[in-house]
Amino acid sequence: MFSLYTYFLSIIPIVLSYVINNSLYKLERQHYSSHSALDLSVVYFLLAFFLLLLIVLFIAFLVKQFSATAWCMVFYFVSVFSLISALELDGIINKFMTGFFKHGLPSLSSSHGTMMCYWDGTVHFAIYIIISVISSDGFDENWSDLALFWCGSMLNSLIVLFFASLTGFYETKPSFLLLILWFCVCCSTLRTVLSDPKLNENAESDGRFSSKYRRLFIVAHFLAILLELYRALAALDARVPSVRFYVENFEPYLREPGKFALGQMLVFFFYFIPYHILSILNLSINSCSRHFSALSIVFAGAAAHAQVCFLGASLHSRTPYVLRVSQEGSSQAVFWLVNCFQLLLPISFAFYVFQQQAPAARTTNGDVCHEK
Repeated sequence: MFSLYTYFLSIIPIVLSYVINNSLYKLERQHYSSHSALDLSVVYFLLAFFLLLLIVLFIAFLVKQFSATAWCMVFYFVSVFSLISALELDGIINKFMTGFFKHGLPSLSSSHGTMMCYWDGTVHFAIYIIISVISSDGFDENWSDLALFWCGSMLNSLIVLFFASLTGFYETKPSFLLLILWFCVCCSTLRTVLSDPKLNENAESDGRFSSKYRRLFIVAHFLAILLELYRALAALDARVPSVRFYVENFEPYLREPGKFALGQMLVFFFYFIPYHILSILNLSINSCSRHFSALSIVFAGAAAHAQVCFLGASLHSRTPYVLRVSQEGSSQAVFWLVNCFQLLLPISFAFYVFQQQAPAARTTNGDVCHEK
């Protein structure tokens, strides 16, 4: 039954997007020919809102109880729309989401928005499938770690999209309110996961970091702070010769007019730098709690989304040529080194923290399981 619902919720968005797009396109042409005003942006917002509401009510009627699997069914529905959007933006399909890019969320029509749609339609969709399987009958594994990764990824996506939609050259439409609704759902999910008794029952059972990699991660987090500060200055177009040289030769995409890159660098500055400082403090005092492990997974998800979308947009064919990374060997080397470092550090550190904390979480008396 679960697979049948998944198949159904994966097919319906394809049909709906095509029918709605073409119907509203014909309606728009009729009003233009009759010289009457019709604000399709409000129509798209109302359609999207009530369609999402109907899906929630339909799933609630089917499952009787809104569990993790039920919420994932709602998210399937949205993820398929995201994948359709990405495929249409790259010219693979046509006449499915054209009207939504014009009257709904114009900021998604950028190369960065395209990569966000690909991420939501593939990675997030896979996460929903895995969580649904794990939370179904017959499986005892806890899906909270995957949910934390998803929350970090989704929060990063929404914050950057908020910033670009409000400050970039894309017009803000009523459908922007759907992002606020989605943000509330994500925050509620994060709160639910963090308040899970399975997470809190061992919250006071602090593990210890092994000395093998502890100093290495302290140095890595310190370098990440310097790098994120430098890239934020570059995105803000600081009048420093070395910063301008870096942008012109290594990461020209930081000056893209849609403000996606600037929004992402500000997220790194205001959220990731405090996280790196907290990580250094925890590594210095050699303490690894379950809550810190959960935080590291959230930031791993945020970093994965941030860097994959940034890398993809920097190299995307729809990005203006002057904003793409140079084909010179030195420019390519620095570009990949910087971005892969910012991608791999939070993910590897989250895995390291989880591995160090897991033995302590399995104890019932809170004893330390790792020695210095």
